[in-house]
Amino acid sequence: MLVQITGKKNEEILTTTSREVAEHFQKRHDNVLRDIESLKKDVLNFEEMFFETQQPDTYGRIKEFLEMKCIEKTG
Repeated sequence: MLVQITGKKNEEILTTTSREVAEHFQKRHDNVLRDIESLKKDVLNFEEMFFETQQPDTYGRIKEFLEMKCIEKTG
């Protein structure tokens, strides 16, 4: 699933990860990370939209990826 919906009824947050984007668009994850990194200088609230996190892969190795807040709906 490309986008996840979390939160309560009137406080929904749509999120996705760099891994999900790479998989959905059939791109290499390192290229997706590179392209997101290049947005830092152009996106004023980058830190509010993207944050680093970690998750184990299928072999149990810790892999880093970015979680992205797509939209926040309140009210």
